[in-house]
Amino acid sequence: MLWWNPNRVQVAPRFVTGEVCLHTALKNSASRDADCKKPKPFRRTGCRVVMTILAAAFFSSYVLAQQSPAQKPAGPPAGVQIVSTAGEPELRVDGVPFFIHAAQFDYFRIPADLWFRSLERYRELGINTIDLRIPWNWHELSDAEFDFDGHTNPRRNLRGLLQLIAEAHLKIVARPGPLIGDHWRNAGYPAWLLRYSDYKMSESDINAGLAPSNAELATRDGDAAARDWLANKTHMTYARRWLTAIARELAPYGSRNTVPVTEPSDREGQTQEKEIDGPLLFVTLEDAVSIRTDSGAPELSRYLTELRRALARGGLDTATFVNVPSILAQGAPPLSITSATADPKGVGLTGEWLYKPSFGPPASRTESSVAESHDRARLTALDASSLSFLANSLATQPDFPPLLSGLAATTFAPADDIRAAQPPPENMLLASRLLLGTGVRGITYTPLQDTLTPAGWGTPAAARYFRWDAALDLAGNHEPGARGVTRNGHLISTWGAMLASSHPRADFGIVDLRTCLGAAPADQATTSQIARTIEQIFRVSALAGFMPELLNPSAQSVGRLRRNAVILLPVPERNGGNLPLSEKAQTALVEFVKRGGVLIYLPSRPPGTLLEPLWRAAPASPLTSKNNVEWPFERGRVIASPNDFYSWVSLAEDLAQNRAQTESSRATENLATLLTRAGAPRSLRRTASAKISRKRSSYSASL
Repeated sequence: MLWWNPNRVQVAPRFVTGEVCLHTALKNSASRDADCKKPKPFRRTGCRVVMTILAAAFFSSYVLAQQSPAQKPAGPPAGVQIVSTAGEPELRVDGVPFFIHAAQFDYFRIPADLWFRSLERYRELGINTIDLRIPWNWHELSDAEFDFDGHTNPRRNLRGLLQLIAEAHLKIVARPGPLIGDHWRNAGYPAWLLRYSDYKMSESDINAGLAPSNAELATRDGDAAARDWLANKTHMTYARRWLTAIARELAPYGSRNTVPVTEPSDREGQTQEKEIDGPLLFVTLEDAVSIRTDSGAPELSRYLTELRRALARGGLDTATFVNVPSILAQGAPPLSITSATADPKGVGLTGEWLYKPSFGPPASRTESSVAESHDRARLTALDASSLSFLANSLATQPDFPPLLSGLAATTFAPADDIRAAQPPPENMLLASRLLLGTGVRGITYTPLQDTLTPAGWGTPAAARYFRWDAALDLAGNHEPGARGVTRNGHLISTWGAMLASSHPRADFGIVDLRTCLGAAPADQATTSQIARTIEQIFRVSALAGFMPELLNPSAQSVGRLRRNAVILLPVPERNGGNLPLSEKAQTALVEFVKRGGVLIYLPSRPPGTLLEPLWRAAPASPLTSKNNVEWPFERGRVIASPNDFYSWVSLAEDLAQNRAQTESSRATENLATLLTRAGAPRSLRRTASAKISRKRSSYSASL
């Protein structure tokens, strides 16, 4: 809002046929102008003197201004930035919000003479970013002997590939490891390096393409694996050198640099040289690293900091992410690992969702059995719940947008090529749209194209024909799955900036205890119970017409928490005494109530010394199973609720099946009454005809 001072004087001199006119705007100007119209000799003389002085001063400044060079108006910020808008992190490229619609491109599995054709097919599908895994062992064949120009194999010409991607006007997400999964030989580690005794691998395991033990450990406990990596001086020495070497190759393509490219000119058959902004968005380190809730990940934070410093020594300074496996499979990681590292820039987390069939291959290959398996492989209510929960969990990061670095609605062909029937191709479209609807601002298809692993570079677990029934076949031809990707491409090419800067509009917040536990963190069993409880509350909220969001008060600001008038704090009763919140989370919740927010806890009071001020004004009457207890605290309120309105929910059932349960009506009524009493708005209302009517838009765009 612009504020103007009503008492100021504005002087606007101008030259009109050699005369200087003076305009004065004053308070009560009408009466003053009337007085000025009266001819008075003294006033006339004084005005002439003043105007002469002003004219001389203005003319001097005017001449000086003509001699000074004109200043170029400031343009939008150059390069890639992650900015916070109303407490929501957004990825921006040259000042414009950017939605990542990416595809994994395994160039080492594709003949070099097909790279250009494949990239063109990707663009036709609406892909705007290439997710580039860069295997260490593919480019450093022996100690200190690197091949980035393809002199040993055309598929190793990384420099040529980076230039091709730039000329295709595609962005890049680089994934240089050191750990590379995706069924690649030795998980990306060079065989000559694994022969050092520090890795404790036999020659037969190395020749078979097996991964070192720490690579498998990282998928279960990234902090424990990082502790071993840091203690392995051989590993740290060579990993730093590798990342510094690859950083020198990537640095020229940084977003703040310009890259010369050759493009077709307006004249037929001719080309032209021009410069474009560097296409590199950010770097993802390691692959599929699990972050256990009961570890806090201090060693992993220190390890990632060392890897980032190695990139910086190679001249690459960019945002860094690490890929985390399915949140539901391990419990949500502590998404605020930035506080545990000495690196002030922190490390963002990306998620992945890979389809997992709940049944095996059909006993027979008859047409009816295959069709039946095909129908059984459709997305289920449990799949939809996990997708929504994944997006909400990633969105609690205060400094990084929620991004999905792996999305696959099919499964790969194992070594014997026997697998469950693949789901219908529309699963990809349904899964991606669910993610978009819950606020994800970047998805990567893993993979987009079927490929062929070079002989001797695979693993015993996967067939050489790395087939996923992806959107494109080995030659780049369209498969049925391409239709969904194309539809997403059309949507994102038109509305990508709005999607990247739009944020789900929630009716109330739910504290995710997994991300803000204190000195006594939960074990995996308790974490799984908390995750299930939160998902059940999400489901009942949907039945009642409310839209919640997950919150992390130990990482998000109080201002961000205050976007919700009401915050729900679920505390499982049998474990409540063992789950103290972190001091930062306790302080943030108290401040939230002080500023006028409403905190609801259920079914038991959460432990924590810093929360004690909230309980001092609580009524003396005990909390029973039939009533809620409410009391004020400064500008806000606290509500204690004993109601268990969620434990009956089966996440494997869809909304219609949940609604048909006998507990549904009373549970939704209890939740709606509780939230309405607390002051939470309601997004959806059910009409008498049982149709859902939207009360207001569930999204707000900060464009």
